[in-house]
Amino acid sequence: MIHTVSKAKTVLAITFNLSLIAFADAAMVPLVSQPDVAPVSWDVDSNASFFAVSIPDFSIPDGPTTTTIRVRNASGTGTVWTAGNQTKISGRIDTMYDRSNDSAIQFLPQTNLVGLITGTYRPNPTAWNGTEYINTSAANADLGARVNGFTYGINYQIGYLAARTMLFDFTSANQLSTTLGGSISNLNSAGNAFGVKSMDVDFDGFYVPAFDYQPVSDSHETVTQMTTLGAGTTSSGVIEAGTFGAYNRRMTLSFSVPIQFTLNNLTLNGTATSQIVAYAVPEPATATLAMFAVASFAVLACRRRT
Repeated sequence: MIHTVSKAKTVLAITFNLSLIAFADAAMVPLVSQPDVAPVSWDVDSNASFFAVSIPDFSIPDGPTTTTIRVRNASGTGTVWTAGNQTKISGRIDTMYDRSNDSAIQFLPQTNLVGLITGTYRPNPTAWNGTEYINTSAANADLGARVNGFTYGINYQIGYLAARTMLFDFTSANQLSTTLGGSISNLNSAGNAFGVKSMDVDFDGFYVPAFDYQPVSDSHETVTQMTTLGAGTTSSGVIEAGTFGAYNRRMTLSFSVPIQFTLNNLTLNGTATSQIVAYAVPEPATATLAMFAVASFAVLACRRRT
């Protein structure tokens, strides 16, 4: 019995010593540094951020002939759509960001990226009666245009188009690698998406006396135009250091994605080009420390003067 206990103690001692050796070996293995990601918000500079739409002329079959569709300024001026085709972007970008060495970022679903009003455009959504617009009034909108047609040598107005309450989104499924002054990696790839999260699209179609009918009927819809980045899109991003406020980080994102307006029996296909410039906002604790430091310096300065 005594021999058995001693043998058991010997086995236990050997096992314990082996465990210590294994622990020591593990402690000597260098740890892989992981990004120190934490929530970081970025305030958007609306003076440098925009969402612009271009829709080229195109032709569609129309009985024995074709009709050319042209999107123009709502005022009727210009040979291309150059007024009311671009809205400024304002708000905030929410991310998870590596604040320790700027090596990683993940874009969260955005809830505060909004388009700004650029003017008053027809139609007025308050004039919508569920079937058609009952007057020719205009209202504030982010985008506005007039759609024209050309058939049998005749130019005519098809209707007015307006987009309102535009909400944008940009999300990344995973963390993206970053370096200060360098590109955000894999930005233009599957798993990332950018576009219009929601917008109200109003279209007031015209009756054309020359043809005795209204080519496109009135419509009032809330639509989404999100695009998965990758083939057919371009995007880029960079984060820079500098004297950009309390956190000293500026991010610039650029996108070019397809966009589509479906107006009952007429579909307008175009390209949306966007740039977003935003500045990192320090976390509350950092801001509080900064304010405390400023206050401390002020007290010391007062003491020295006295």
